[in-house]
Amino acid sequence: MENLLTVPKATLSAIAFVARNFKPFLFRSLSIILLASVLEILMGFLSTELGYAIAALMTFVYAIFMVSWHRYSVLSSENAQKGFVGAFGLRELKFGALFLAAGVVFVLSQNALSEAFQEGIATLIFFVIVLLCTNLLLFFYPAIALNQPINAGWFLYNSLRLFFSFLFAALMAVALFFVPAALTVGFGYLVLTYIPGDLSQAVLIVVFQKLITFLTLAVAASTASFLYRDVIGLQEEAGATTPQ
Repeated sequence: MENLLTVPKATLSAIAFVARNFKPFLFRSLSIILLASVLEILMGFLSTELGYAIAALMTFVYAIFMVSWHRYSVLSSENAQKGFVGAFGLRELKFGALFLAAGVVFVLSQNALSEAFQEGIATLIFFVIVLLCTNLLLFFYPAIALNQPINAGWFLYNSLRLFFSFLFAALMAVALFFVPAALTVGFGYLVLTYIPGDLSQAVLIVVFQKLITFLTLAVAASTASFLYRDVIGLQEEAGATTPQ
């Protein structure tokens, strides 16, 4: 039972952590949210090829925030820093490259499965593949962000050992997904009803969607960092701290 609840408990702790640290979240994410919003709006005016290039660039923009929040979640040295502390270095480059590579692999896998199997079977196989890979990646991402050793075999063992816990958390996340989805739809309705001007409406909706997206990413990053600390264990880089 303890193993089954490991990931859901980390997820609930992450939600509470992000809620308690909403102000630091805004400091670390607001400029990234605005940049990502500008890039997304820009994509609507570009050719398909340039749009793909912008989408790839956005992966590394996201990585700046993700690395920062992974570190803020468990390192006391990061907790002490105020204001925007995002940076782009080797950590962010590796994080973004892994994120981009995983996305490409998922798309190619989905296309291959769609051609090889009937829709229902292909969807089931793809879900299992995504879950297995995501479980493993949730140890790789914090290892990169926290400057920890990459022990692929140990990560794989724990991702398989906690498979049903990850599955439980995934089902819980699907249920929780309706909250941000409802907020996004409700905000879009209010904007379209009360705010004049197509451009103003589009900008407000995109920025709000990005805010919800980054809140979700913050919860995911905190969940992964808490799991890494509690399951794998942190080697000393800068002191670890209990979530505040």
